[in-house]
Amino acid sequence: MRKEKLRSKKQSQVLSHELAQYECHNITPLSAQSSIFLSKAKGTYLWDVDGNKYLDLTAGFGVAALGHRPFRVYRSVLKQLKELWHVLGDVYPSKEKVALCRLLSEITFESWENQRGKVILGCTGADAIEAALKTAFFYTRKKKFIAFSGAYHGLSLGAIGVNGLPYFQTPYEGLYSQLATFIPYPHCFRCPWNNQGGAQGCSRCKALFLELLNNAIGKDCAAILFEPIQGRGGIIEPPEWFIPLLKKVSQERGVLLIADEIFTGLYRTAKRFGCDWAQVVPDIVCLGKSMAGGFPISACIAKEEVMDSWPENRGEAIHTSTFLGNPIGCCMAIEQIKELEEKNEQLCIGQKGEFLLSLLQKLAERWDCLRNPRGKGLFLGIEVVDELGQPAPALASRIMALMLERGIIILTEGPERNVLCFTPPLTITFKQIAWVGQTLEQVMEKTLKKN
Repeated sequence: MRKEKLRSKKQSQVLSHELAQYECHNITPLSAQSSIFLSKAKGTYLWDVDGNKYLDLTAGFGVAALGHRPFRVYRSVLKQLKELWHVLGDVYPSKEKVALCRLLSEITFESWENQRGKVILGCTGADAIEAALKTAFFYTRKKKFIAFSGAYHGLSLGAIGVNGLPYFQTPYEGLYSQLATFIPYPHCFRCPWNNQGGAQGCSRCKALFLELLNNAIGKDCAAILFEPIQGRGGIIEPPEWFIPLLKKVSQERGVLLIADEIFTGLYRTAKRFGCDWAQVVPDIVCLGKSMAGGFPISACIAKEEVMDSWPENRGEAIHTSTFLGNPIGCCMAIEQIKELEEKNEQLCIGQKGEFLLSLLQKLAERWDCLRNPRGKGLFLGIEVVDELGQPAPALASRIMALMLERGIIILTEGPERNVLCFTPPLTITFKQIAWVGQTLEQVMEKTLKKN
């Protein structure tokens, strides 16, 4: 395992300068110190244009669950490229679309409740969220939603309306429709109700949350939209009562429950879905990211009776896109999902997650600026704070840059971008995880200049 500093960034610096001339300056943050341009990927590793090798602890925003370019998926792409690249997805689809929709039904509502699920395919996570919002509208004929502070559901105009991160909403104030009433997402480390006990089962917090939730559900509420564990919100793992309570209230109040499993789904948390930890079945579930291992495809899956509330297509679909049901994406998704289903136990995702979490806990015991390691499976995070316990985004950014210099790619998340996030390919090894812990220890020693 290579431990020396990475030196060459010459070609990346050239490309960084060139990209700045042609891309909107809001998109890619570019700097001579931190920008790298990737050229190759395989398994858990990435290579940049200067030949530097990196261990990927992001899985490409959670996409590469089976690693980059897994052989079985790669082989399916080669076969499909010889046969069919593109179809008229909502007019003349392919057989691959049929097979993928059937598979998605099998792993969701047929598995949960022995009933058929019906599917709307899309290209991005935001597509899946928009399809879910429309589905809830058609089923309930209501147009408002409950969402949560810190939520991230994509950045299309509809999705922004249910996005609980002000950083993404504020620039578009007045442009998008405010679809949601936002309430706090339960977060025991930074309790919205200032509970000093911090216990997962805090009855006071549960009672306060229940009151807020019931008050927020008005007569025009169609659904509650939630993440089983918040991702871009900072890997926030809610207390155990949270998801069952959402289910109970949604049934009592006659609103739908929409689970955004775009990040948490397909074994990222060591179970097939994040909701499975609570043994709760949503009415609608959204998938994306790791669904195809690298092709832009997503899905909104709902109970049959819920999805059948859409008006029938009488010659023109009212929700579609040019690339809906792309055969390459469908065949990749089929192989990716099947392999995850077959191999999830031998990947030891839970054990790897526990090992990485234990390393983060040891670091938090030594360094006061590291707090509250948390998460499930290989969906983990740890807070970086100052001497007063407040978010320290500059320090988190420094740690991220130093890890990059040592050949490890991590990201920061959270409203203040002070949470170090660990979402590696599920194929990462125990040896690689141990190296991550050792490297982070070295980085902390250099950053804080302590022994």
